[in-house]
Amino acid sequence: IQNLVVGTERGNIKVYNYPLISWTFDEFNAHHGEVTQVCVSPDAKFVFTGGIDGSIFIYSVTEYTNETEIYKLSA
Repeated sequence: IQNLVVGTERGNIKVYNYPLISWTFDEFNAHHGEVTQVCVSPDAKFVFTGGIDGSIFIYSVTEYTNETEIYKLSA
């Protein structure tokens, strides 16, 4: 199983199992406003998000668990 990461217009990051066997795997309230960019590092260890609020978040993803470390960089 792999994951699909999406950003919402309300500033949330949602992580779905893929193939879509179940509903939301996890959800993070990240940005104040729309998420405009989502990027996953080539090794799939990090997820980067950018939002209309000017913030960039870097998620360090721990495989096989729901644990993440979130770092906020403001523009």
